[in-house]
Amino acid sequence: KTVLMTVTALAVLSIALLAVGGWLMQKEGERRAAERQETNMRVAWEVLARYGSTYSVRDGALFAGETRLDGNFAPVDRIKTLVGGTATVFRGDMRVSTNVTKADGARAIGTPLAPGPVHDAVLGRGEPYRGRADILGKPYFVAYDPIKDSRGAVIGVLYVGVPEADFLASVKGALASDRNRKRAKLSR
Repeated sequence: KTVLMTVTALAVLSIALLAVGGWLMQKEGERRAAERQETNMRVAWEVLARYGSTYSVRDGALFAGETRLDGNFAPVDRIKTLVGGTATVFRGDMRVSTNVTKADGARAIGTPLAPGPVHDAVLGRGEPYRGRADILGKPYFVAYDPIKDSRGAVIGVLYVGVPEADFLASVKGALASDRNRKRAKLSR
């Protein structure tokens, strides 16, 4: 009876430790995702700044300086090359330059920013948004910043993000590698 109780207690303890470990790993992944999105957004702004430091809408298109951003994939593709993940430039709430793809593999040009917390924060209040969002039905860790004209009016949005599943898988792998290195050091 004592052995059965001991085995049961150890099993319950093991399950609890696994659950807590998984929760801690998830929280660490979310923390790292937030840090990465901040870095990615700084890089995105630096890439856009190469095209111009002022933003405007002229003739129905978004411009950085004298460079038309509508249909110009060089900035978003450069951001992806530098930091990975996805990037988008919106004119108002409409994607005009992106490397986010639809189910058919085509760039998601002409698709709107969905109503909700991101839309309300960035376009409604002119504030950055950081966190999670569904993009075309897929969960992402995201960063959105308003693009403002010289008068301070929000005329677009700059977005960077990484699919949650991809990022958490890489974080879990990195954390497992860290644990294995620490175990190896302890066993020496």
